[in-house]
Amino acid sequence: MTKELEMRKKRWRWLVRGLAVLGILVLGVTAVFYVLAKGATADWERLAVELRGAGEPLTYAEIEALRPRLADEERGASMISHAAAELRKMEDEPKSLVFTLDSECSVNFEKGFSRACIEPTQRYVNAHRAILEGLDTLKDLRTVRFGMAHVDIMPNALMEFAERMGDLRQLGRLANLDALLGIIAGDPSAAADAISLQLRVSEALSSEPALLPYLVTLAIDSLAAKTAEGLLRTHELDVEVLERLQREWERQARNRTMKWVWLGERAYFIRMTDQMHIQGIISEASCTASNTGERRWRLPNPLDWIPFKDEWFFQSNRLEGVVLLTRLVEASDDTAKLLATAMQERAEPPNTKPSSELISIMAPSSMRSIELHARGLAFFRCVPVALAAERHRLSTGRFPETIAELVPDYLASVPDDPYDGKPIRMVLRDERL
Repeated sequence: MTKELEMRKKRWRWLVRGLAVLGILVLGVTAVFYVLAKGATADWERLAVELRGAGEPLTYAEIEALRPRLADEERGASMISHAAAELRKMEDEPKSLVFTLDSECSVNFEKGFSRACIEPTQRYVNAHRAILEGLDTLKDLRTVRFGMAHVDIMPNALMEFAERMGDLRQLGRLANLDALLGIIAGDPSAAADAISLQLRVSEALSSEPALLPYLVTLAIDSLAAKTAEGLLRTHELDVEVLERLQREWERQARNRTMKWVWLGERAYFIRMTDQMHIQGIISEASCTASNTGERRWRLPNPLDWIPFKDEWFFQSNRLEGVVLLTRLVEASDDTAKLLATAMQERAEPPNTKPSSELISIMAPSSMRSIELHARGLAFFRCVPVALAAERHRLSTGRFPETIAELVPDYLASVPDDPYDGKPIRMVLRDERL
């Protein structure tokens, strides 16, 4: 009996010692995460004060305060919203033989247009003619801006946002189809008007503080640039049409910058790394799953119980992410520098530290968007040069031998090549640009 009692006491002593060691370990881990969390929080607060002191906006509300206030009728938002809504109502129509919307009817300005695709495209555009006419007054506005509210990252808000972007891309495509039909009909003036409208639709999205609208802008601009090139290849335009199209294009080219994108992405990232906000989303998602019977029980994760772990995770990720995004904001008006930053980020080995996990998820798509921006901007800036060169040919009977001949009579200044920051080069081959 005495021996059994001794064994029980021994087991209790080991249990007490084990619990003491476990308690010390928990206290030690808690202390470590407390120090890490408070240090990351202090570093973030210092950075936020420094950025705001330099006039940098860190929230969507602060970004909006920097943008000029425009009444709805001065920026065309209601017209675009109405046109997009009307287009969505009619998008159930089959369009397998419509230009640019199906590979069977891809456009080739060198080989010509498939006859089988012309009539269906005409029917499609004519069915939507009222939508195009409703957008026509956009051409008279000084600035076109959609002005969406970028305040939340709830899943339902993101889905609605993506749908609206899809609607606006379809509006740009509709205007592009109208331009193609003008080229086919031998009406370059009508084609130029449709291209101008297409640029106005993309302008509405170009200064939105988010990446998705800018990617839609690039897609619409790419179609417009290719169609303008095709118009020059297939028709001899008169000076009035060339000048009108060049003025609109140069105005648009000046406004193509990723500054608003990176300001918005930084505000989005700060919002996404707000612990209370994320916990609210998780809580709402859990309640929704519980109400629909989709929630499943899972084993508890011991790490979930570590105090200050989440605070350290979110604050340290926020700090690293905002540092990178601030570098992109600072380089946004210099595309060559922006590209160099993206190349540097890609060249560095992937960082798998917990403090870099969120930015490592976001970085690849961000860096890819910079490459798309540079490529699209290079093509976009070539168009007014080509228009100016054609004006020079009509005036003198020949294309300019160098781009410098276009300045200042046909071109105010030579645009920069976004890849290296040097003036765009022009090459003349077989009397063609």
